[in-house]
Amino acid sequence: MKKSARQKRIKNDHGFTLIELMVAMVISTIVLAGIYTTYQTQVGTYVVQKDVVEMQQNIRNAMYYMQRSVRMSGLDPQRSGLIGFVTNFDAPYNTLGATTDSTNIAFTTDANGDGNGVIDIGDSEMIAYRLNANRLQKLSFDQSAPPATSWETVAENIDALDFVYLDGSDPPGVLAPPLNAATLDQIRSVQITLVARAGQGPSPLTDKTTDNNIYRNQQGTAIFGPAGDKFRRISLTAQANGRNLGL
Repeated sequence: MKKSARQKRIKNDHGFTLIELMVAMVISTIVLAGIYTTYQTQVGTYVVQKDVVEMQQNIRNAMYYMQRSVRMSGLDPQRSGLIGFVTNFDAPYNTLGATTDSTNIAFTTDANGDGNGVIDIGDSEMIAYRLNANRLQKLSFDQSAPPATSWETVAENIDALDFVYLDGSDPPGVLAPPLNAATLDQIRSVQITLVARAGQGPSPLTDKTTDNNIYRNQQGTAIFGPAGDKFRRISLTAQANGRNLGL
């Protein structure tokens, strides 16, 4: 005896079969996996872009500070001949580690032009930069009497700082450290090279390549690397001409 259409319809309303449920779960899993993968990719791209932008801003700001300072090196309105690059400052500031070599720079200026080569104690006339534990630091003086000193951090996450000193010949010649009083007087421009790294630690989503690069200054001398880690890095080189040197 044939079943009626109503009986067939009632039989089919009992629910899903186990096979149908398993197929639905597999499809849902595939869809969710695709959504998660897309989300991971977008997050990774955002992290990379953010790190790169911050790293570029950091290294450019650091370079700007040093270029601006070096351009004022040798400012000596009174032609005293006592202003310029130094291997150390006079006492009592000769124990601060300020010097002029391939990784440090120190010089004096007569910024207020008050004459006769007299250096006013302060960070506008006694200028020094150094790299200390991945921090680019500038020598700073407070307002006490006599002024107390400290090394103020200008930029962090700096892996390398390099200076190359050039004379006034054409083409310019490199003045190789160690520099003495005679060679310090010959400095006319300075090539500055910085190597900066991303501030955040390596991300397992985005940083999969080990940094085995060797970073060099404009003369081709290696100044950093290979680091052998997964941090992102960038190198920047600029030349600062002392506007008042050799006048």
